[in-house]
Amino acid sequence: MRLIEKDGFRILIPSYGYVFRNIENGDIYQGEIYLGKYASIEDYEEVKDHTVNMSILNTFNEIDTKEQSLTKIGKIVANQVTDDIVALSIQEFYDIWEVGISYTVGRYITHNDILYKVLTEHTSQATWTPDVSPSLFAKVLIDPSGETIPEWVQPDSTNAYMIGDKVMFEGITYESTIDNNIWSPTEYPAGWKQI
Repeated sequence: MRLIEKDGFRILIPSYGYVFRNIENGDIYQGEIYLGKYASIEDYEEVKDHTVNMSILNTFNEIDTKEQSLTKIGKIVANQVTDDIVALSIQEFYDIWEVGISYTVGRYITHNDILYKVLTEHTSQATWTPDVSPSLFAKVLIDPSGETIPEWVQPDSTNAYMIGDKVMFEGITYESTIDNNIWSPTEYPAGWKQI
């Protein structure tokens, strides 16, 4: 609140605080704008409190540091995972595929928001993207949450469907009744049940 005197009257004007951060350089700006029924542009006043500014800056930096730390921890944990279902549930912690990176067998990466598992140790090249290099990468096929039932995709021996995996095939939902299922519901009906 601010008390001003104008034309022989004392007016109590409410204040509204603001805080904002410059995303380019990280500078913090804080102050108060005094507005009121009787206030005009001439009554505008900005108050800067550098103690508050430093406190806010430290809070922003602390939040950034915590988020970065959690992301690093998530990446460390994710890189220990060897199960496709677990990997899919923490997909956001895996690196995006890049050219010129050495990939080791079993590592998970993402490409075009799809999770892949590395099958063969190699250094990536521009023409060896995960979506066109089945000898280097296996697409992880099943959504572990069960919220999305994916379309059936021809797997190979490295990413076959397992018992309980659900897929859509020709508009019908099927569940695999066998492990290492690489056949479609029409190719091997005994390997699937309609649900």
